[in-house]
Amino acid sequence: MLPQAVAWLAREWAGDGPLDLARTLVVVPTRQAGRRLREALAEHAAARGQAVFPPRVVTPESLVTQGVAVGTATRLESLFT
Repeated sequence: MLPQAVAWLAREWAGDGPLDLARTLVVVPTRQAGRRLREALAEHAAARGQAVFPPRVVTPESLVTQGVAVGTATRLESLFT
């Protein structure tokens, strides 16, 4: 599945510059899966002599815990968002 994920993420990349995924968010099941994905993207770009600006890679758990750290808006605050 990893090769398919790399191919999908790089589908619009022409290979004539860095593989820029810096504005992309990828949710993976584990941190280890995220490391493997970043490594595979680097290898994919290196095969064409290019670098990679990796995507932001997070786990589902980190999405939940980040929300807890931010807090909950009050009724008044929620009117202005």
